[in-house]
Amino acid sequence: MKDMKKEAFIGFDVSKNSHAVAIAEGGRDGEVRGDYRCGLVAGSCR
Repeated sequence: MKDMKKEAFIGFDVSKNSHAVAIAEGGRDGEVRGDYRCGLVAGSCR
């Protein structure tokens, strides 16, 4: 199998009232693959 290298960026935004996580492909034109947000209520983050 061909040796493939992949690059991704993961960003976290943490505040008192909510959390957010974003996952994007590498490169200037990388597509955002995930954008997850949740509040601080038990069970709201999955």
